[in-house]
Amino acid sequence: MRIALLHPESPTAEGSGAVHSATLIGESLQSRGHEVVFYCPGKVDRDYSKINTRELNVESSLVKNKYSKINEKVIELADELGSFDIFHSYLMRTIPSVGEVSANHPVKTVVTLNAYGALCPKNDLLYENEEHCGLNGTLRCASCVYNSMRELPPKPDRGVIYRSGRVLHHTIKNMKNYPVVSAANKHKKHINAFQALSGHVKDTYSDFGYPTKNIEIIPNILDEQFKIKHESDFLSPIQLLYVGELKKHKGVDRLPTILQELNNRGERDFELSVVGKGPFKKYLVEEIHDKGMDDSITVEGFVAYEDLPSIYTNHDLFVYPGRWQEPFGRVFLECLAAGTPVVSTNVSAVSEIIGGAGEVGSGIDEVTELILSLSHNQLQKYSERAVSEAKKFEQSVVVDKIDKFYKNIT
Repeated sequence: MRIALLHPESPTAEGSGAVHSATLIGESLQSRGHEVVFYCPGKVDRDYSKINTRELNVESSLVKNKYSKINEKVIELADELGSFDIFHSYLMRTIPSVGEVSANHPVKTVVTLNAYGALCPKNDLLYENEEHCGLNGTLRCASCVYNSMRELPPKPDRGVIYRSGRVLHHTIKNMKNYPVVSAANKHKKHINAFQALSGHVKDTYSDFGYPTKNIEIIPNILDEQFKIKHESDFLSPIQLLYVGELKKHKGVDRLPTILQELNNRGERDFELSVVGKGPFKKYLVEEIHDKGMDDSITVEGFVAYEDLPSIYTNHDLFVYPGRWQEPFGRVFLECLAAGTPVVSTNVSAVSEIIGGAGEVGSGIDEVTELILSLSHNQLQKYSERAVSEAKKFEQSVVVDKIDKFYKNIT
């Protein structure tokens, strides 16, 4: 088959789980004899030669954001994209343009639903950062975005006027996504099939009127460079790890409280490494200092993707205290492959992913209790289970599903 794959950025970009997933899928399909072309909104390094690439040269403007521009570029290339057997977009916010290509050309179209960007301007479906949302609309979304942005962590030595301007700036930035949400609702009927990363994602999109029969559940693909021998000894002090964006919906503001409670118990000593970047980094550093926890929590900041496997394997337990309904979370696959057990809040697909490799709790009190429970000589057992659970997401397993998925719609 000839497959056009609209990449979230480019195969050489440092970025989100979607970036690495799309690259792995394209390269795996190419290795099976399919002809794959990456269409890339981002820059591609000149030395990349595994798959043919096409840069889209997309730039945002004051009026239109990146996704509106990508939709325009897709429509501009409609005849070219329409000549493939499959046009697969790994960007939910391109449903309007992919739908238009599908309506006017014989190509079969697929869009990956890896978060909620086609339903929510903020992409998290977390109403005012507090509860899962089941509705959208211009006024509701604008109110939600504005009130959510008011919770941005304050910047030191900046006044009220600066803060108000910052909230307004981020509100406008997010609401530029709303026209895409509105247009996606109109064009979704033209898409041949959707790939949902989990059952929760499928159910959520179905609740918003997406045709259930056209949504196939195919999980994220495991990057096999994370399949390395686990190195930590699971002895005190227990080395906890968080990897991900430093944002409120990820629950990073809860981490100091969890660690403080663990160490107050006096049963084990716990230390925490925080890896990632985001708007809550400065808040987190200040909170750690104010609580006198500088010796027990290290905020590493951004770490290059190729350096992450050794970080996972040298920690005893991964902690995820998220608030939002995490669509999938590649970090959990990376934990499994490295033999790192997981304790998480019970959000969306986490329990579905980790299986017997960890535990989920309803809130941070329960998460704290679970960490204490697992740290009592159970971590080695959960580590062994993690390696076994990872097999469900190996490249051969997931790409088999994608290959069959394509053949069923052509």
